[in-house]
Amino acid sequence: MAVSPEIVERPSTSSPNSSAREHVLSEMTTLRTAIENLIASVAGGRTSLCEALQRADHDHVSGFVYVVKIAEAVPGVGKIRARRVLADHGLGERTRSRDVPVAQRDSIVAALS
Repeated sequence: MAVSPEIVERPSTSSPNSSAREHVLSEMTTLRTAIENLIASVAGGRTSLCEALQRADHDHVSGFVYVVKIAEAVPGVGKIRARRVLADHGLGERTRSRDVPVAQRDSIVAALS
């Protein structure tokens, strides 16, 4: 006796899950754009590393960004130097800027300036 596979219907695009998914995708796109703007601002010299790290306490976007991405964006600081300085301070690549203690922020800014 052969068992036939059940026919599974795909949900229509107008389902409640679809609108929730679209909302989440929209929020993620907004977040990515804000992160890109922050990194571009640091890279362009409009925002200093110190300012970007200080914003992390009260700004959701600044606090969400990996500190290595902000450090790499500082003019004159490359990927290798940024990662070495952060490693010297005991910070990994996945450390978000909101998770960096204030005392370490000052030390990192001094090392990368």
